[in-house]
Amino acid sequence: IYTMTPLGANIRRVVPVRPSVVYTFSLQWARDGSIVYTNFDQVGDKQIYRVFANSANPVCLTCGRTAVPGARAGALSPSGALLAHVGYQTGTRALLYVLDLVSGRSTTLSDRADAPHWRDDNHIIFLSARDGLPDLWEVDVNPRSGMKEAEPVRITSGLDATAFAVSGD
Repeated sequence: IYTMTPLGANIRRVVPVRPSVVYTFSLQWARDGSIVYTNFDQVGDKQIYRVFANSANPVCLTCGRTAVPGARAGALSPSGALLAHVGYQTGTRALLYVLDLVSGRSTTLSDRADAPHWRDDNHIIFLSARDGLPDLWEVDVNPRSGMKEAEPVRITSGLDATAFAVSGD
């Protein structure tokens, strides 16, 4: 993972990422300036790591803290207290989790999910093909506990999406 200015100057290697055939790599800037990404741990499971752009010391956010072996597609909540992520399965077949980074408690929010993004501290938008083509779905989350407050609701129809981004505002 490298950083650079918008015009391509000051290129700096932040952290190496181990390659793989089926990688399902994810990379997101958190609002605190850290980078949240998927990499492999020492036993070969996908995990979610966090590193600040001016540091070379990544921290594994999910190692030993999830109910299943491995995690990917991590996104920090705007407050930085919760981590939304999916399990190790590829595509929109994975389970969607929220990990409370303080208590270490993990909560399952939905099945058949991929690519979670926080809209704000109370809502996660994710991809799901549960009703046909992959569409955007949203689930309400308690910002203190990470618990689901309502069942997921589809917010697009027939989109056939493979990726999306959520703006900071």
